[in-house]
Amino acid sequence: MRLKFTLPILGAAMVFAAAPVQAQCSVPPGGGSCPLTHALRASVTTVASLNLSTPASTINVTAADFTAGSNSTTGPTLDVKANPSWTVSVHGPANWNGPSGTSKPVSTITVNAVNVSTTATALANGTATAGATTPTTLVTTWGYITDPPGVYDITLTFTLTAP
Repeated sequence: MRLKFTLPILGAAMVFAAAPVQAQCSVPPGGGSCPLTHALRASVTTVASLNLSTPASTINVTAADFTAGSNSTTGPTLDVKANPSWTVSVHGPANWNGPSGTSKPVSTITVNAVNVSTTATALANGTATAGATTPTTLVTTWGYITDPPGVYDITLTFTLTAP
């Protein structure tokens, strides 16, 4: 009878001993210390953002611009925050929306001396940053013969890429 009582207790002790110990420490008799370590792992994803200081710019084309062949206008300031390296590119549609019968190509625009086309072209780049600002200057070409009076609109796309 004694065996029947002992076996279940022994079995329970075996199950308890097999459970994993999470952290355990005992100060030795007489004092001392008992250090335990804990591992910490963080997964960091790519974090990157692009802000434009203004959503639109207005160009007031004057006779002096026609004579000079171009107009220079302050564009948006680009603000990038990113934890990896980054690139901002610019592109636009093939043509401006202009007066009927006009076909003013996007190539008549430069941003910070970068020719704008329908293909994204690098405008600015950098390494990880808590805030890199890039002011832009928009230069547009104008001609007496090619640009009749009217309203000309075009939307440029600034794209932030971070690997």
